Amino acid sequence: LTVVLASCTRPPEHGSLPPRDWPALVHALTRSIEPEMNAADVVGLSIAIVESEGIRWSRGFGFADRERRQPATDQTIYRVGSMSKPVTAAVLMTLVEQDRLDLDAPLATYLPGFAIQSRFEDAGPVTLRGILTHRSGLPNLWHKPGLDGRPVPYNQLVHEMKHAALAYPPGLVSKYSSLGFNLAGHAAEVVAGRSFVELADDFLGSLGASTASFDPSESTMRSLALPYRKGRPVSELPELDGEIPSGGLHTSVLDYAQFSRLFLGTRDHAGAGVLSPSSVGEMLAVEPPSPLDFENLRGLGWSRWAPEGLGYAGSFASHGGATVLYRCLAVLSLDHDVGVVVCANTQESRQAVFRVATEAVRLALELKGIRAPSEDEGPVPLQPVAEKEAFE
Repeated sequence: LTVVLASCTRPPEHGSLPPRDWPALVHALTRSIEPEMNAADVVGLSIAIVESEGIRWSRGFGFADRERRQPATDQTIYRVGSMSKPVTAAVLMTLVEQDRLDLDAPLATYLPGFAIQSRFEDAGPVTLRGILTHRSGLPNLWHKPGLDGRPVPYNQLVHEMKHAALAYPPGLVSKYSSLGFNLAGHAAEVVAGRSFVELADDFLGSLGASTASFDPSESTMRSLALPYRKGRPVSELPELDGEIPSGGLHTSVLDYAQFSRLFLGTRDHAGAGVLSPSSVGEMLAVEPPSPLDFENLRGLGWSRWAPEGLGYAGSFASHGGATVLYRCLAVLSLDHDVGVVVCANTQESRQAVFRVATEAVRLALELKGIRAPSEDEGPVPLQPVAEKEAFE
């Protein structure tokens, strides 16, 4: 349910927004979004603010297709890139709940043909938990194309791994790996006996995210925002065959907000009947850090550090997404039951998307009485940094 706020009161010029005054938030946020878009020449942008009970506010700005004068709305479809990864992690957790996957078993248990070169003696196995927390040791991407010149499909990558090598010993270093998520998506479909796309789209459909898809229909693609680079439209999009589980999701901000609701609210109500509260808790639990994580705290599929400027507000889960031309970001305040999803169709919009998303979260927190400390109250304490001896 989208809450439409037709009349907006002007927020106070100084100080916090009035408690629970959503029209004041909308006025303040709208006033800040348009200058951010203008500064970065962002053609189209969509935003949704969500709580565990539902969508609080959503809207589009600018154009999904400027040449056809088609406005961006909260139902405009975007390629959200790596924001696919929390969805893929959630799909795997449904199989964990069915005792069909063990996150700590070697990946080769589910992909018997999996083998990868290693220069590390006595290195442990690549596991699904390592993949979902980006500690698998796998490289980020597999760039070698297939014989037809196209990207190797994700469900054929396992046969390519004999030519690949681990970047780090599994479990030691936080190393982002889209390749790992693509292999994990293939493992899910092997044990389920169904394609990853079917598994994921059924999962999203059970949440009411009716247009979100890893294999979008023609009607969904007609709502896809036209991407722009340096002010010019780009008609040809890169192939995603090799990266469907890690970056193939097409969705509106509304539908991604529906997915985000799984992780908001009290823990005994999380999951919306689709995932158990214990699975949601496991996905959000911060993996025990090692010095070589360099404070990149992660759960399963989610990043778990606070976005810059929001460290005063407690625990967060977030993930960004980029597919060369689109820029997206989801930020969830776990302690205060509010999340924001922002997407744009312009290559140069990364900073604008980040600023809009963090400002939306900041204002939503103000409505709940959570505000940044003033200069008189002192700065937000920094998190302790590991001693340099630990890095050795």
